[in-house]
Amino acid sequence: SETRTHREMPHLQNIERDFPLNWTLNPIRISSSLAANTLSLYRKISQNMWRSCIQFCHSPKFQQYVRFLESSLCQF
Repeated sequence: SETRTHREMPHLQNIERDFPLNWTLNPIRISSSLAANTLSLYRKISQNMWRSCIQFCHSPKFQQYVRFLESSLCQF
């Protein structure tokens, strides 16, 4: 009977796999792991942004722009 219900409702099987039963009994563990996931995601994003900022600052186009700004400021 168990396999029949799983065949009829495969999404329930996924929920059981993603959220083990002891998690549903332990909301503190859920929230702490969610917080950890969010933090690591944020860290990844900020690292990528930092890396792309550095790449942008070293790009010739940006260097050109800086030189242009400097020369126009010197004219004042």
